[in-house]
Formats: sequence, C-alpha cells, structure tokens
Amino acid sequence: MSPHSCRRSRPSGNLDGLKAEMRSTVGLLMGHADEARQYRVTWNGLLFHGPPGVGKSFFVRALAASSGPV
Repeated sequence: MSPHSCRRSRPSGNLDGLKAEMRSTVGLLMGHADEARQYRVTWNGLLFHGPPGVGKSFFVRALAASSGPV
C-alpha cells in the first residue's frame, strides 16, 4: 500500500488522553456556561488535523452527541 493511499478504519490507539482533554475544555465550558459568561471565559474553537481517515469527523460527531442539546 502506498503512503498516499487512504484506509478507513476505527481508531486503534488509546484515546483516553484526548477524551480527558475534551472533557476539561469543551465539557467544562458547556457544563458551566453561566459561570463562563460571568467570568468572560471565551474560546473560538478547536482545530483537528491529520491525514484523511484517522477519525477526526468521527470523534467530533461523538463529542457533539455526548454533549447533548444546546
């Protein structure tokens, strides 16, 4: 398989570190939205990067689903 070919599969690595990081940023701001507004805590998003097929969109969809309705 050439280095430029693309395979789709589920992420095989341990994503516990990434999950914890998301909980401590996105989860914290969404869980305490009133306090974030009160203290003027702002952020302008996240940037996921990597080659196609590594699960960026999959992870973002799962993060959105786990956060519940806005």
